[in-house]
Amino acid sequence: IDGVSVTGIDADVIGTNWCEALSVGYRMLRDQGHEKIGFLTSNHDARQIAMARREFLLLSGWEGPMPHPRLHAVSRLPGSYTRQDLEAALPDPDDRQESMTALIVWGLVDGYLMDSALRNKGLRPGRDLSLLLLGSVDVPSEHVSQFDIVGNSDAEKLDLFESIVTSRIAGSSSPQHTHYLPIYTHVNGSIRLLDATIEK
Repeated sequence: IDGVSVTGIDADVIGTNWCEALSVGYRMLRDQGHEKIGFLTSNHDARQIAMARREFLLLSGWEGPMPHPRLHAVSRLPGSYTRQDLEAALPDPDDRQESMTALIVWGLVDGYLMDSALRNKGLRPGRDLSLLLLGSVDVPSEHVSQFDIVGNSDAEKLDLFESIVTSRIAGSSSPQHTHYLPIYTHVNGSIRLLDATIEK
C-alpha cells in the first residue's frame, strides 16, 4: 500500500509512481527558469527510492562518473530525516557560487523541520531558494501551508484501499493489478520565477 518495497502479481497494489511525481516537479521548476536543481532523498536501495534517484540523474542529464553534486542522498529512510540532514543539503546564502537555485525534497513528512532548517541557514523559501516537496498534497503537516508540494492525495489513497478491500471481501473476481494514484500539485509560493541572468 503505497510502500517502497511491497509489490505483487496476484495481489492488488496501491501506490504512487514517485518517478512521475519527481518528473512533474522537475518540469515545474524548469518552467520557472531553474536549471541548478537539487534533490534530497534517501540512499536506501528499496526499489521506489532507487528508481527516483535514477530518474533525477536522467532528468538532470548527469552522465559523469563522479557522484552528482546536487543529489543529496541521506542515510535515513523517508520520514526520518533530521534538521541536520536538511541543513546539510541547503546552500549557504553567502556563497555566490551556490550549487543550486532550487531543491526537491522527497521523504519529508514534517514541514516544520524544513522551516526550522531554512531559518537556521538564513534562507527564505521562494526568495533565496525555491523549494518543492514530494508527498501528500492533502496532509497539512507536510507542506505547512508554506511549501509547494507534488504527489498523491492521502485521503484518496485510503478511500481506494477501503474500496478494493471491501470489493475483495465481497468476492470480486476482477483481475488484481497495480492501482497508481493520480499526481496532484498544491502551490503555496515556495517556488519563484528565476531571472535568467542568475544562471549565467
